[in-house]
Amino acid sequence: MELDTGAAVTAMTKADFMRIFKSEPQLQKTSIKLKTYTNEVITPLGQLQVKVEKGTETFYLPLLILDKGSNPILGRNWLSSIKIDWSQINKMSIDPPDYAAKIKILTSTYADVFSDGIGTIKGIQGTLVLKNDFRPKFCKSRPIPYALKKKVEQELDNLERQGIISSVKSSDWATPIVPVLKANGDVRLCGDYKTTVNPNLYAEKYTLSRMEDMLAQLEQGEKFSKIDLRQAYLQLPLDEASKSITTINTSKGLYSYNRLPFGITSSPAIWQKTMDSVLQGIPDVQCNQDDMIVTGNTDEEHYQKLHSVLRRLQQHGLKANLQKCSFFQPKVLFCGISITKDGLHKTEDKIKAVTEAHPPTDKTQLRSFLGLVNYYHKWLKNVAHIAKPLYNLLQDNKHFSWSTECQKAFETIKSMVASDKVLMRYDRDLPLRLATDASPYGLGAVLSHVTREGDERPIAYASRTLNKAEDIEKMAKSCSGCAMSQPDPLLTPLHPWRWPDKPWQRIHIDYAGPFLNFMFLVIVDAHTKWVEIIPTATSTSSATINILSTTFARYGIPEQVVSDNGPQFTSEDFRAFISSNGIKHTRSAPYHPATNGLAERMVQSFKNAMKAAKHDEGSMNLKLARFLLAYRNSPHSTTGESPASLMFGRLLRTRLDICTPSIQTHVTGKLQKQEQHHSQASPRTFSTGDHVLVRDYRGYERWQHGQISSQTGTHNYEIEISPGVIWRRHSDQIVLASNPVPPPQVTVITLPVASPIRPQDVQIPGQSSTITSPETVSLKVGKVILLNQKFFSLC
Repeated sequence: MELDTGAAVTAMTKADFMRIFKSEPQLQKTSIKLKTYTNEVITPLGQLQVKVEKGTETFYLPLLILDKGSNPILGRNWLSSIKIDWSQINKMSIDPPDYAAKIKILTSTYADVFSDGIGTIKGIQGTLVLKNDFRPKFCKSRPIPYALKKKVEQELDNLERQGIISSVKSSDWATPIVPVLKANGDVRLCGDYKTTVNPNLYAEKYTLSRMEDMLAQLEQGEKFSKIDLRQAYLQLPLDEASKSITTINTSKGLYSYNRLPFGITSSPAIWQKTMDSVLQGIPDVQCNQDDMIVTGNTDEEHYQKLHSVLRRLQQHGLKANLQKCSFFQPKVLFCGISITKDGLHKTEDKIKAVTEAHPPTDKTQLRSFLGLVNYYHKWLKNVAHIAKPLYNLLQDNKHFSWSTECQKAFETIKSMVASDKVLMRYDRDLPLRLATDASPYGLGAVLSHVTREGDERPIAYASRTLNKAEDIEKMAKSCSGCAMSQPDPLLTPLHPWRWPDKPWQRIHIDYAGPFLNFMFLVIVDAHTKWVEIIPTATSTSSATINILSTTFARYGIPEQVVSDNGPQFTSEDFRAFISSNGIKHTRSAPYHPATNGLAERMVQSFKNAMKAAKHDEGSMNLKLARFLLAYRNSPHSTTGESPASLMFGRLLRTRLDICTPSIQTHVTGKLQKQEQHHSQASPRTFSTGDHVLVRDYRGYERWQHGQISSQTGTHNYEIEISPGVIWRRHSDQIVLASNPVPPPQVTVITLPVASPIRPQDVQIPGQSSTITSPETVSLKVGKVILLNQKFFSLC
């Protein structure tokens, strides 16, 4: 355990406990809350008593178990109980993770990624697309400062030696160069393409990731690694058609780029699209142009993702600048923001630039100051409102005059930027809370996380000033006289109640009356539209509770009750009744009956029905019963089903059912008629070998002779009509033959295959006559079969 005399308690994570003791901790509840040095509140999962031995002494001490954290902490509560003799302690040390060994493995495994020179992406080429009406533009070279001329020429030679550029004799395009001095003293050559190529170029349509989106993807990281790609754009080859477009004009002549150059309007989108495809599928990795940031929930996960990223760079031929890379850092700079596990911080250089700024003397300096402040607008609450005097100075029709009000706003903004406010990193598992604010001069908002301890920590602030139209509208709305005399506002959009999932889940209640010398408690189930209407002499809380208790005994206790603000529904007795039964009570807004519209509408329907039945016979209770029976059994316009069928799964039996026979009675009657019709028929059976007449449905002859060959069912038989010809028939299609006819004789005549014959040439054995026919038959098979003196040919 790690000794921490600043910690009041002893604690370890659940994962460490299970790793050490090989079992789940048997936790007890605790009200203790911990606070870190960054004022973050941590709620332990629980605590347990553990056995601690020191020499011959044994102690049972409390150990807090946390959801996550670092090393186990030995706090003051254990130290005061154990009373360690520090003079006997020779040495205490903690071995930090061996990051150096891991970094050495990474740099040696992927040595080609960190080698000198500029990489070349494999299998991908950049393409520049010109507009249809493009016009090539040729510009002469610009003079270069003498102090930079040698460095520029050396850089040109270096780029040509590496194959980044190639010397050309002539070109339709020529762009002057702009040398940019880097921090290490080297120069970067950029073409001034805004004067030549960019106006003639179709910009690449690829959405660049917002800074907020990239930072949100790093939510769970504890440590961070940053990889800097060497001369990023120059690692992407161009296709042949695009090379001549990028020609630059220098003091040494014309050169065309073989790689994607800086300064082209499409270069950022082309490069970002390329890197997104290279890194696709690797989580917790974000790339912003030439900078990549890698993180992980644990050091091991972080290490494995670094392997994945570097392996992907190696496969695609990309190279990184090891001197600008950093690994396993608690703090990294990314997109101009300092990132730690605790949140997002402003960088010291930008804070210094704001706090040391002098009051602006013209609009240009003021715009520069506000632009720098705007970079950190997420940290500054209501900055647009505070900076209103400064923004007013930027208006076109306003003379620049620095006033006391401007100076006050200027100093306030500088102090806000200099504050040590830390923004919490976005966590998708935590709820969000948005707070908004408005003033006569601007609008403001803050987006916060609600931590597991219930605290709010800001993620970002937002604000802006009002434009002229909004200023006029604000003034009109601030007129108190107009506000006091205005009519009711327009109706808000309808927000219907959610239809409950089951019966008697949410009920709506309301009182109707006094009506017919009674008060009536109307209860409507929101799911089934089932209605209960109970007359009562009074509408007090006690009477309401008694009625609801009886109703709940019949149908069960609902989850939610909706009512108006009547005194019987707002009394302490009714609140206690609702609370004791675990019911959620929702009351409508005063003078807004539409909130409890289901009960209100039922009250109207009930009153109209009772008025219509005024002259009917019977007591009031009988008329109410008739209404309820008819209503419960009628299809509802909303559900399409009757309340009874949704409540009980069936319709209620009424007097109309006496007039309508049931399905059982109807089916039974039909079956009895069918049995009577068939009872008059006498059964017929046949035996194998019986000669019968069989119904023939093919032609004009209704019956054919045959012989029963087998019985296949109670009334089904197979009958042999002729050798090899079997028919299946029902007994209703068979009758006994009075004159049995023997099966027909078959005479087979063999002839040569495909020999044309005439019927008159065919002699039938045992017959004196010949077959006569005016037609000549050509056979494809060498057999002719004569059945019943009829001529057939087989093909």
